Amino acid sequence: MRAARTSVAKAFALDYLNSWSAPNDSALEATAAFYAPRILFHGREVSMKRLFEEKRRFVRRWPERDYRPRPDGVGTVCNPAGEVCTVHAVFDFTASHPKRRRVSQGTGALQLVVHFIGDKPVIVAEHSTLLGQERKRNLALEGASND
Repeated sequence: MRAARTSVAKAFALDYLNSWSAPNDSALEATAAFYAPRILFHGREVSMKRLFEEKRRFVRRWPERDYRPRPDGVGTVCNPAGEVCTVHAVFDFTASHPKRRRVSQGTGALQLVVHFIGDKPVIVAEHSTLLGQERKRNLALEGASND
């Protein structure tokens, strides 16, 4: 059971990262499917409603996102019963806001605590850290209109 849950939790975390590369509406719709009703989010307990509001602010700030987990940078450890797994992932990202002509790119580390309710994994805790980041004006858009 534990080995199977390790594999499921890892795939679940990779699906989560992939969902944040999707268009805003799709990324936000997926939020409810990934999380428990209450989440420890960056050290503080929040409701699903509060988490959704934070995620919505994030996608407005960075409407175009691409998250690429490093294949050798994902690890999963589960408790002996296999009901709680912690997934660590190192990922590269690019986030942009074309109208503001801003780009942020770098590397991050993600930690998800995944709890299994029956066979369904849900995120009960999330923490991420920037390992390196560069923000700049998107020079390719310098000549674009400012609407």
